Amino acid sequence: RGRLVLPATDLSWYDAQESLRQLNTYVIEEGNRRIKKGAPPLIPWEQGSTGFFRLPTEGEWEFAARGGRRGIVTKGPLHSVFDESSGGYRIPGLKEIANMGKTRQGATVAGVGGHKPNVIGIYDTVGNASEWVHGLFGLIRPDREHGASGGMVLRGGNSLTPETIIGIAHRQEMPPFAVDGEAKSNLTGMRVILTSP
Repeated sequence: RGRLVLPATDLSWYDAQESLRQLNTYVIEEGNRRIKKGAPPLIPWEQGSTGFFRLPTEGEWEFAARGGRRGIVTKGPLHSVFDESSGGYRIPGLKEIANMGKTRQGATVAGVGGHKPNVIGIYDTVGNASEWVHGLFGLIRPDREHGASGGMVLRGGNSLTPETIIGIAHRQEMPPFAVDGEAKSNLTGMRVILTSP
């Protein structure tokens, strides 16, 4: 039934930040209510500081997208998947892990979790919807950043990203504003992480 849940898309950078603000406000208020009743908060608290949700950095996003593990397969455009037949890990075909192109119903995004997850159970890091990460876009060389910083960074590609360039390392720039206001795309979403206190 999870496949019927579509990812939240059409999010500008500011929509993503507002969603995080609302989520953190709720979690903190609910945590305070629970503590007053003698129950634990929703997320970890420590000495008056609370954990909070935020967008991942590019490094955090890529580490999680690759499966957060070393020694399996961490290079290449796609993450490893568990192979039921051998009990080991293997590199899948793109169609096994990513929604590419339009769905049978003609939509550009599909329900979440419809393909194989990576080795730590994270779905849809390639294809479907591009994901905001916390960081300014800049051209990167192996030895240093170069070029001018521009807009914000999207990772993973989306269902309309060409198969020749899509993958975990795919990064794209989206400026925060367009001529009609905040820049957004019906193929842009977000993935959040929990930061502990």
